[in-house]
Amino acid sequence: MNYPSFDERADAPPPIKRFEQLWLLSLVVSLIVAILTYPEIVDRLGSYSAAISEVLLFGTATGLMFLVSRRRSNLSRWLLTVGFAGFLILYLSYFGLIDKVPLGGPLAVLHLSLQVAALVQLYARDSRAWLAVRTLEEDD
Repeated sequence: MNYPSFDERADAPPPIKRFEQLWLLSLVVSLIVAILTYPEIVDRLGSYSAAISEVLLFGTATGLMFLVSRRRSNLSRWLLTVGFAGFLILYLSYFGLIDKVPLGGPLAVLHLSLQVAALVQLYARDSRAWLAVRTLEEDD
């Protein structure tokens, strides 16, 4: 699957570009949190389940981001939004583990703040209009 770069997709409005930048930054912070809390998650879930869950979460979050920003998928925008709500519940249930590691709490707050800021970009007027217009060529 070949996703166009933003140079190739000149019609993407600024909020879509900001969404992708903020979401990628949130994934970097999330990776740091995952590395710091991995031993505690392994203790709770086991090594195999912990690894699978981390890979699935990162893969899904990254894939949906690309589907929204590069393929203009409005469905993926909604899946990210609903997924974030579910993830927030999971995240809050693990906050005790996150708070045990150095800088875990502040990094978790930064991570969630970046994701909220990214998702807000998807609901800007320009983003909604851009996602609503999908040509037949893009569906091929």
